[in-house]
Amino acid sequence: MRHIDIATFTPSTEWQEKAKKATDDVLAKATSKERVDYLKKHSGVWKALGKELIAHFGNKCWYTDASNYGARLDVEHFRPKAKTLQLTEEDCKEAGDNLLLKLPVFGRDGYWWLAFDAENLLLCAQVMNREEKRNFFPLHKDSPVASETNKAAWRSEIPVFLDPRNLDDVCLVTYDETGGMRPRSGLTAWEQLRVVITNEVFGLSRFQPLTEGRQRTWQACTSLIEKYIRAAAKQRQEGIPNPVLQQEKNDALLSLKKLLHPDEPLATVAASCLNNSPYEWARVLASHP
Repeated sequence: MRHIDIATFTPSTEWQEKAKKATDDVLAKATSKERVDYLKKHSGVWKALGKELIAHFGNKCWYTDASNYGARLDVEHFRPKAKTLQLTEEDCKEAGDNLLLKLPVFGRDGYWWLAFDAENLLLCAQVMNREEKRNFFPLHKDSPVASETNKAAWRSEIPVFLDPRNLDDVCLVTYDETGGMRPRSGLTAWEQLRVVITNEVFGLSRFQPLTEGRQRTWQACTSLIEKYIRAAAKQRQEGIPNPVLQQEKNDALLSLKKLLHPDEPLATVAASCLNNSPYEWARVLASHP
């Protein structure tokens, strides 16, 4: 999962005008069927925002941190536009019994009034959006719940799903050598639950091409770390500066830095590998992509 600094992005004036008109139109519809029909006919509005988001943030899924896994990008509604689905115990099995007790499970109408709201639109790989997440949107058991009669309450809701636009959410996640996503250490039960449920419902550790891609990135980082360590050990043995060995060290560091670059696929996995390293220099490097 990559962090998206959404404060750096402003939709074009043209898009904002279209979105406002579409929102006004859907608010004027009297019935749920009329609203759903309108949304189906005007999907081009949020798809147009997707082009602007890609132009600004790049062609990578905000949840997988990759562009070549999970098919092309969708403009995903963080809060589902038409309806929400209920999570079941089977959906939440990976959370464990102790965490499951904290999870509210209910279904309700969607957030149709946010269908054209840029604050509700993200970039997500099709597999994760259409086949996995679909219309799920669980909330904390004590969360307020927005509704047709209390639309503004969505800003006070406490979602279970992690939001890539929230840096604190992104910092809850780490990866391992198997290619799996997991909670970092030291989290509260609620924070662990959020990571586990996001991972499970979006299928972020279940889609094999993605996990294999993470494994390759992890292995590449591990090999470069070992290359640096070997060159450093030889330098210590020789006891004098050796330009060839110094160049080997520099090459390894530069290759690692490239893997950490935000534009690189799975840069967050490379950062996790370095942060899980026993070497302080690797952890320092991870903090300076």
